[in-house]
Amino acid sequence: MFSNEMKPSQIVSLIDQVMPPVERPSKDRIVVHPEGCSSCEFLLHDLMARPDSFVTPDLLLRICDEQYSLTPEAYRWILPEFLKAVINEDADELVVGFFVLSIAHNNEYFEQTRDRMALLTHDDLELIRQTLCHLQDSEPLPVYLNEDSFIDALNVVSKFQNGEQ
Repeated sequence: MFSNEMKPSQIVSLIDQVMPPVERPSKDRIVVHPEGCSSCEFLLHDLMARPDSFVTPDLLLRICDEQYSLTPEAYRWILPEFLKAVINEDADELVVGFFVLSIAHNNEYFEQTRDRMALLTHDDLELIRQTLCHLQDSEPLPVYLNEDSFIDALNVVSKFQNGEQ
C-alpha cells in the first residue's frame, strides 16, 4: 500500500482509504482544557460553527496554532482534511510550516503531541510520514523550515510508529 516517493495524488487516495472521515466529536470532546481557556473557547467556537467540510486557510492556521488544545478525537476528525490541505500544491506556506513544526517540537511538546495522536493507527502515522517526506522534498521549503525540522518531525512519527512513549 505504501511506497517511497509517493506522488501527492497517491497520498490523497491513501488518505481516503486509510483515514475515512469520522463524525465531528461532541462539543465536550473537542478541546482538552476546561472552560475558561480563551484559546480553547475560540477554537471550539470556530470548529462548531463550520460544517464538516471546514478546511479554509484561516481555520487551518487557527488549528495549527491551537492544536495542542485538541483532544485525540478532534485531531483524528481534522487530520484527513489537514493532510490533504498541506499536500496540495497550492498549500499555504504558513499552514505547511506549522504542520511540520507541530510535530517537530518533540522535546518541548512531546507529551502533548503523543496525547493528540493517541488514536492514530500505524497506517495513519505512515500517512503523516509520507506527507512529511513529500513536503521535505518540495521546493522551495517555507522560509522558516530547514532540513532539521523535517528530521525532527519524522523522528517523532517513527517513535510513535514503534510504540515509544
